[in-house]
Amino acid sequence: MDVRTIFNGFVGMTIVVLGGCSDPAPPSSGVSPSLDTPPSSGVNNVTLGGTAVKGIISLGNVVAEELNADGTVLAQVGSATTGADGRYSLTVSSAYLGGPIKVTVSADENTQMKCDVVEGCGARVDGLEDILNPTAVDFGEWYKPGDLNMMALVAEAAANHTVKVNITPYTDLAANYALAATHSGIASRALDTGSLTSGGIYNANSEVSDLLNLDILNTQPVDITDISAVIGGDPTEVVYAAVSAAVLRSNETAGTVGSPDVNAALGDLSNSFNGGTIVAGDMQDIIDGASSVLDQVGGIGNIADISGILAALQADIDAANGGNDGGNGNDGGIIDPAPSDTADATELVKVKAFVGDVRTWGTVIKNETGVNGGAFDVQTGLISAAADLSMDFLFGPAFFASAEVMEMHFHGRNTSPNLTDYVTGGATDPQFTAGTIAKSSNIITITEGVIDGVTVNMSMKFPEDGEVLALGSSFTIEIVSASFESAATDAYINSGKVTFNLASEYTIDWAAIDQGNAVMPGVLGGSVNWDTTMTQKQDDLGTPLETEVTFAGTLATRFVNPSAVSGAADDLSEIIPGTVTISGDISDTAGNKFAARFTFNIADVELLAATGMLDSAVPKLGLDFTMQLAGLPEVSVNINGSKTGLEEGVAKTTITYGGRRIVITSDLAVSSVDGVDGIAAIGDATITNQDGVTMRFDGNLEALEGDVLFNGVSYATISKMDNGASKITYSDGTFEIL
Repeated sequence: MDVRTIFNGFVGMTIVVLGGCSDPAPPSSGVSPSLDTPPSSGVNNVTLGGTAVKGIISLGNVVAEELNADGTVLAQVGSATTGADGRYSLTVSSAYLGGPIKVTVSADENTQMKCDVVEGCGARVDGLEDILNPTAVDFGEWYKPGDLNMMALVAEAAANHTVKVNITPYTDLAANYALAATHSGIASRALDTGSLTSGGIYNANSEVSDLLNLDILNTQPVDITDISAVIGGDPTEVVYAAVSAAVLRSNETAGTVGSPDVNAALGDLSNSFNGGTIVAGDMQDIIDGASSVLDQVGGIGNIADISGILAALQADIDAANGGNDGGNGNDGGIIDPAPSDTADATELVKVKAFVGDVRTWGTVIKNETGVNGGAFDVQTGLISAAADLSMDFLFGPAFFASAEVMEMHFHGRNTSPNLTDYVTGGATDPQFTAGTIAKSSNIITITEGVIDGVTVNMSMKFPEDGEVLALGSSFTIEIVSASFESAATDAYINSGKVTFNLASEYTIDWAAIDQGNAVMPGVLGGSVNWDTTMTQKQDDLGTPLETEVTFAGTLATRFVNPSAVSGAADDLSEIIPGTVTISGDISDTAGNKFAARFTFNIADVELLAATGMLDSAVPKLGLDFTMQLAGLPEVSVNINGSKTGLEEGVAKTTITYGGRRIVITSDLAVSSVDGVDGIAAIGDATITNQDGVTMRFDGNLEALEGDVLFNGVSYATISKMDNGASKITYSDGTFEIL
């Protein structure tokens, strides 16, 4: 079987974020890359490197020590100092004998840490320059952390290995979990009780990784306080930084004089992971803290999680609590993560198991897309269409025309009951050709309005008379019900609210509104939250779909109003969504149905709106759903990515199931050959798994030749045979044909 068949299964998902595309061109012949020398039994040329993050740690002291089976230090085998970005790299000395390595970051009088606690990190007494608020350490400011010891454990390292070792609160958690095996009377069911072994360390790191749905050693957290780093960072790296920040909570820093007790917070985290399980309430605190941090950064840049990790963690919490309580009510359930079944296997066994996973999932996904008219591609394409529909519905001409008519009638500037008497938008914009509008107290209703082929029925409830709205506050308009129906799409709001953030103080005065001399409030932005149902009946060309697709669920949006920057804050015709989140069920008339969550995010929308640079915005998209394919376990799938050019983009697909994970990351270009879209023969792509094994392709997505690596060493090559088949050759001389 051709490796292209396997790869296409994954590409068929990731390419959704770039626009629907066909399969890549057939692979061409190529020269197989040379096989790297297999690891020897020596320990020369071992490099460790990564980032030390609670907040970012600058000038932290990193020490690598080899450990005995009882957890005591055998010898120091390397040291380094972290840079201003928290990164370090060290070469392991010849004193290393091949056993477990503890990598610890500590602080001295020169060490500084970025405050990543939303409410700040206590009163400033460290003498560092602080112009904005000299008496307190605020979010994003450097401070001296005082006592700090945070570690990570590496199971083992062979010669010529380059091992990524990020040091975070969760690597510290896994390290303490593994070291507990050396203490009698401490339950550690996943580990080799009584001694510290490489297998125990592999399992501990894998189990905590399963808890977070990310690789704690290999994922490099970003600086969560730096909006540029967050916007440019991988979504998984952003979430990792957010959950790391959540370890030190605001109630532990309030009123603190000097640096917060980071070590105590790390100890609390380790204690909460009792015997390899964690109470759902403790996990909820972490998720809530991470969300709070993203909201804080979002105050500058509007950050949404498109990795699907926070949503998956919330689902784990809800499942542990026996239902979807969103963190409310019962919080005593137990979350019990599990290590990968190959976590403690030998390196070559890990590599072969990884290749088997890629072959199984890639092949079955590809085969499934050929059944029933490409069922999987259709489903992913349809949810994308549903998302596009929601955007068109929310910000399309029918909605804005309806809102403008309601505004006119509500303020008494036009009291006609006939919609045909209203002129909205510009001279060439579509106008209502039928329908009525009426006002009853503070509720306005459009009945059977028709505009540009869309039939509108909409009822909205406005604020009470006399209500005083202060500067910086907001007011809410309730959507009692709404429907937008057309030949192409139907959209219904069953209930919802639209909230507007005010640029100035405003008092609701119905008399002034009725007399037409009321001043409209200045609106800077706001949010939309409602329960909605949307059905796609035609494709983009107006051709009826063989199976109509319906989305039923919730929609949440945060938006900004660029008009406010130019002084027209009461003009809502230009509002721009910064974040759109849609959660619900996708179904079609053929009987297919699956749950999904779609996220659209322009991370820096407020800054771009303020500077008039919205044209340079790079939206990021995320899609989460579950998938059940014949003969295989149910999996959770996340697709996220962004366009980097008109027909180019980056995308990542993560498939998670039973403690195992496959992640494909691609940097692709979309080309057109004979009028048919396809994936260009350029770009980089890697596939990784929960054990840190990587399949790396050589930038030629037509040939799809490359290596399979672990810790920087190649254990297999992927090459093209003369008969067109693809061959994987392992470092032990065995091979298999795909």
